[in-house]
Amino acid sequence: MIDIEAALIPYFRGKGYLALTEIPPDRPERFISIERTGGDRSDYVLDHPNVVIQCWAKTRAEASALAYEVDDLVEGLSEVPHIFSAKRNSLSHFPDVEGKHERYQLYIELTTR
Repeated sequence: MIDIEAALIPYFRGKGYLALTEIPPDRPERFISIERTGGDRSDYVLDHPNVVIQCWAKTRAEASALAYEVDDLVEGLSEVPHIFSAKRNSLSHFPDVEGKHERYQLYIELTTR
């Protein structure tokens, strides 16, 4: 099985995005965070991870634009070794409770081996 978070980081970085698995205390102006939130291993070969990609920016408009940019890259995730399919389930506004950034969230369903 692949570590899906570790596999997605270089994909998005290769497309020019600052992709992280943890939110730094001194947040950059614009970045994405990637987190596995669930999913089922159907057997010893296939995994079906659910991943949240959060798109952070200083304004709601910038965060929304970033989310749509990232959304356009989801189909290309099948280029990543061991990822067979990727589908966005939803895209929604997800306000940052600390108020330092605006945030949109994409919920992605994948099939990997």
